[in-house]
Formats: sequence, C-alpha cells, structure tokens
Amino acid sequence: MFNSKAVSSIRLIALSMIVTCHIFQGEDMVLAWWFNVGVQIFLFMSGFLFGTKNIDNAAIWIKKRITRIIVPYYIFLAIVIVFYLVFAKNLLTVSGLLTNLLLLQGFGTGLAGIEHLWFISYILMCYLITPILQAVDFANPKNTKWKYIIKLILLLAALQILNLASVINVSIPNIGAYIIGYYFSRRHFYYEKYQGLAQSGSMRRSVIGIFTACILTTPLVVYLTYFYNGSLFSFLMPYKDGLFAWNHTLLGVTLFLAMYFLFDCLYCKKTYKPLDHIIRWSDRYSYHVYLTHQIFILGQFSLLFITANKFFNITIILLCAILTGIILQKLNRLVLNKLEQHHQKSNSSAQKIC
Repeated sequence: MFNSKAVSSIRLIALSMIVTCHIFQGEDMVLAWWFNVGVQIFLFMSGFLFGTKNIDNAAIWIKKRITRIIVPYYIFLAIVIVFYLVFAKNLLTVSGLLTNLLLLQGFGTGLAGIEHLWFISYILMCYLITPILQAVDFANPKNTKWKYIIKLILLLAALQILNLASVINVSIPNIGAYIIGYYFSRRHFYYEKYQGLAQSGSMRRSVIGIFTACILTTPLVVYLTYFYNGSLFSFLMPYKDGLFAWNHTLLGVTLFLAMYFLFDCLYCKKTYKPLDHIIRWSDRYSYHVYLTHQIFILGQFSLLFITANKFFNITIILLCAILTGIILQKLNRLVLNKLEQHHQKSNSSAQKIC
C-alpha cells in the first residue's frame, strides 16, 4: 500500500508550485512555465491513487468522485458570478458563462480571472476513463514487464495520433500523466505489493527508466525553447510545443516519484507532529485553496501590485487564498450535508410508500 503521508506531502508541494507559478506569471517570469509542472504532478498523483484501488461499481464510484469535485466548484463559480455582477460586469460573457457552467473550460474559453479551472474538465475526464483503464488492465502480472511498457506506450501514442488527426481535441500529455500514474501504481503497488524501493527490482528499473527519459529530454526541450539558433535539431521545431508538453509530463512524474521515495523514507523513520498537522490541513483544504487562489494573483482583481512591498503583497495573497479556501470548504460541507439529508429523506419516503 502507498504511504498516504508521503502523497499528502506531495499534494501540498504541488499546490505550492501552482500558486508560485501564477505569482511568477503575474511577474512575467519564465520560471512560471516550469513551476506549472505542479499540474502534471496532481494528474499523475490522482492516477497513482486510483491505480491502487479496485472499482466494483463504476457508476457509484464515478458519481462519488464527480460530486467531490463539482460541488465546491459550482459553489465557487456562483460566488464569482455574483461578485462579477456587482463589481465587474465586463468580465461576464454568455459564452464564458456557459463554458464554465457546462464544465467545458478545459476545451474552450471560460470566464476571465478563473482560467486555471481548465483543470476541472481534465480531472473529470480522467475519472470517467478510470473504469475503462481498469477493464483493459495491462499492468497485471499476466503481461511481462516489456509487454506492459509497450502496451502503455502504444496506448499513449494512439491517443496522440488521434489528437494530431483532430479526432479528439484534448491535451494528451495531461491525460497521459493520469494514465501513467494509474498503471504505474497498478503494476508496482496493487499487484507487486510495494514494500520499498530497495526491495523491489522491478520498481527500481521502472523508476530508472522514467528518470533517464526525463534527464535526456529536458536539456533538448530547454535548447529548443530558449537557445535554438536555426541549425541543430531544426527538424524538431514544428513539434516543439508537443515535446515541451510531454517533457512536462515526464518532469511531473519524475518529481512525484523522487518526492514519494524521499517522504516514504522520511516518515518510515520518524513521526513529525508539526508536519502531521500541516498535512492534515492540506488534505482538507488544498483543493478549495486551489479553486480560489488565482483570482487574487492574476487579472482585474490581482493583489500582486497593491503596494510597493512585494513580500507584503504575496503574504496578503496567500492569506486571502487560505481564508477563502477554508470558507469554501465549510460551505461545501454544509451543501453536502444538506444533499445527504435530502437523499436520506427521499429514501425514507420511498420505503414508506413501498
């Protein structure tokens, strides 16, 4: 079984990377496009978590997962819409509103100021395909290591070809991060019962392969993006954006695994009570802070330049993001409790009629 504390620690770091990415973006810093690898870490982590579980009832599983995502999303969206109606009607457009209401912001242009919510469209799509990934489970021990790897590569390649042919209009590297995470943990944690990196030769070989691919491709992507002079590797330039996206996926996977083994070793040796409190807080509020944070950093209501003191501005942003995240979580809990009570009353009334 995976180390839940290690995963929770990575979740907090990934959230911090995304917030930092948006701050750097507001400052127009190139580093923003490297810190946004936190998104790929999140996607890989989601696949990683579900690869260790078995879905008995796909409909119930999907309903439960979607509810956890969209209830706080719609609460936040409603607050944003009301806020815009009062303070920024210029930011409300019919197309943007419909895009966000229909959860299509990952495939079109939603409302300004909350562009980061494209992630919601992608994670919901990943949840929908999870029962299919389980059904075509080529990570099982019936497949040798090479058959498993080849099938995974062929699946990702087939999806990428369909995307290039405009059959499916989604970012395959992002979906790929989830798929790789799912089958990685399925193979090494669900079937092989991971007991630690030192004891698992199969795990070590997989990790070395991923790390090697990341180390080899990252300098190439950096060269094509920042130092290309029109000569070396010119044949790759038409594919630069795609290479950058797939390298981001590899980088996200590599960072997740490196951090996982570090934290797994750290927490196995000693208990850190202050860290435990931070981790529990992160598990409870990280998604809600993710939903609310960007509006304070980018766009019309940015607090990044409210004073000349950058440290003070960033501190205010973090406090606002945390406070609104906590409030959103409380509202979400209230709505979910009301829905649960309504569901119980409906079931009780149905039983009486019967």
